[in-house]
Amino acid sequence: MQGTGHEAYISAEQYLSPTYPWFSSAHVHQERSQRSGSPPSARPQAPRRRYLEEVELSSTFPPALRIRKSGEYQRHRSRSRAFRTSHFVVAWAATEREHSRLGLTVSRRVGRAHQRNRVKRLVRTWFRNHWREISGSWDLVVIARPGAAALDYATVVAQLEHAGRWLSKRAGGA
Repeated sequence: MQGTGHEAYISAEQYLSPTYPWFSSAHVHQERSQRSGSPPSARPQAPRRRYLEEVELSSTFPPALRIRKSGEYQRHRSRSRAFRTSHFVVAWAATEREHSRLGLTVSRRVGRAHQRNRVKRLVRTWFRNHWREISGSWDLVVIARPGAAALDYATVVAQLEHAGRWLSKRAGGA
């Protein structure tokens, strides 16, 4: 077979206008526009999963209620004592301020980033809703232990309420 080289029988027309399906075209989204006459934001959305159903979410967590700086954590560590629950260590120290403050420590042993953030969110919510009930003025650093990521809000409240009651008794007796 003479002249059966690979390039001899390839048509140049098939390479003139290549189609790239990953580029958007005008006709690509016609199915969506025919499916629903409203934009995506106006369609009903699936309900968001909420972990904090029992909590009043209008309250805030102002900076005055937080232990934020590294030096504050170091001073707290040098003068604090600890109260332990099964999933948290609550390090406490008396303060001269007029209200209690909260600091959080959640290490990578607790879980992945989204799990650690959830634990911090639950503890902050507990403190926001209950800091007025703790008599006395304390700097609290809550250290989460492994397994805290699996807790629901009710369990977090139960464990930290126990620590709060203990601190209130200590403030009354001191």
